[in-house]
Amino acid sequence: MHFDKFPDHITSVSSKIERRGIKAESFERLFYNAELLEEQFDERKHIDQGKSGEIWIASSPSISQGVCMKTIHTEGKSANTLEKEYEMQSLFYDAGVRVPMPFAFSRWWKEDGMFNEHLAMEFLQGQNLSDLLSDLLSHKQGITGRDWLRVTEDLRTQIDVANRAGLYHRDLDPKNVFLRGMEKQVYLIDFGDSKRTSSQDEHEIYETAGRNFSRDNSVIQHINRLVLKAKVLS
Repeated sequence: MHFDKFPDHITSVSSKIERRGIKAESFERLFYNAELLEEQFDERKHIDQGKSGEIWIASSPSISQGVCMKTIHTEGKSANTLEKEYEMQSLFYDAGVRVPMPFAFSRWWKEDGMFNEHLAMEFLQGQNLSDLLSDLLSHKQGITGRDWLRVTEDLRTQIDVANRAGLYHRDLDPKNVFLRGMEKQVYLIDFGDSKRTSSQDEHEIYETAGRNFSRDNSVIQHINRLVLKAKVLS
C-alpha cells in the first residue's frame, strides 16, 4: 500500500502527540507502515465471508513505541467505521472519561471498493476485564474484596462521567473494559456502538444497540453476579 501524501489532519493532533512524548516523525512512520496491518488482515480466514475485520498492533518497534494502531477493512456501506469511533473516543476523552488517548484517524480507498481505516491511540499495559474474570473463575488469579470493589466503583465512575456528558458506550461488556497496570485503573475501549445524545429516554438512547450489555451499567451487575457466585474474593 502506498500513499501520495501524509494525511492532512495529522497536523491537528501534533500537539497531542508531542505532549505524549511521541515524535511527529515516529507517528508519520506509523501510518506509512500500515501495509503491515493489511498483510495480517489478508491472512484472516473470515475475509471471504464478507465480514469486517479488526487488527491491532501495539507498541511495535516497526511502527512506534507507545502507540496502539487499530485498523478495520470493510465495505463502504458499513455503518460502524473507525472515523466514527475516533470521533466518539475523542468526545469521551475530552469529557474526562478514562479512555486511551486518541491520536489520529485516516482512510484509504482501494480499487475493489473496500477501504482501509486506521486509528492510532495511546498504548496501555494491562488486561481487559474479560481476561481478569476468566483468571478469577479458573482460580489462576486472586483478588481481594476491597480491590474488586475499587475496580467496580472505578468502572461506575467512568460510566457516570460519560453519561453526565450525554455519552453512552452501549457495548460495555467485559472485553471493552481495560484495566491498566498493577493498580487496575479502569479504561473504556472500543467506541463503535457509542452514541451522544441529550435525551434521557432509555429507549431512545439504546434503541439501535442490541447486545447483552447495551445498557452501560448492566456490565457491573453482570460481573458482580459472576464473581459473587463463584466465591473468588479473598
